[in-house]
Amino acid sequence: MADVLLCRLLAYLPEAGFAADPVGVLAVRGTDVAFELVPADEAEGWARRLADAGSLDVDVVRSWERRANGVSWAIRVTEVPPVGSPDGMRSLVSVAFEELLVERALVREEIP
Repeated sequence: MADVLLCRLLAYLPEAGFAADPVGVLAVRGTDVAFELVPADEAEGWARRLADAGSLDVDVVRSWERRANGVSWAIRVTEVPPVGSPDGMRSLVSVAFEELLVERALVREEIP
């Protein structure tokens, strides 16, 4: 069973001057996909990118990783051991998204 690509999706953060705003989490294994985005304007670019991709797979994620400019958008990809089912992958995304929300709040507290 293939590893899951667990991705943190980042958008431009004006205060930082580069893509440092965590706006979503994406998990991909084969053709199984799960993701969550923050309900904010900052996530709009990623929402469009996900919709425009049509079918998502490992190759699409890796191409995003290569093309991300690190300024207006970025993607951090981590390979994690496989989860048993799409429901397991959904749970993985939910936990990672909760962590992202905490990180997002901390980033906003640190910005003067």
